[in-house]
Amino acid sequence: MNRKLFRYIGFEDFINLTINNKDRFVRPSSWDDKYEGYLFSHMETPEDVRQIVSEMYHKLCPRNYYAIPDNYFRMWHSKWFTYAQC
Repeated sequence: MNRKLFRYIGFEDFINLTINNKDRFVRPSSWDDKYEGYLFSHMETPEDVRQIVSEMYHKLCPRNYYAIPDNYFRMWHSKWFTYAQC
């Protein structure tokens, strides 16, 4: 199959990719589009953390007391140690 793949990138990133052969990966929490890193940006205040844990408790893993801290830790770890492109 002959298919083409398109992607939108900033001019500086395009120059860096074509001339220096380097691609840029950043933490999703630092993306300009706040809908992309929405959950990561809502882990700042204690009220936000309570809301996330409450949603996990009632909807994601109902009454599974062991899975809630494990899932929250994985999410927190992803916020700081995962790099990607928007």
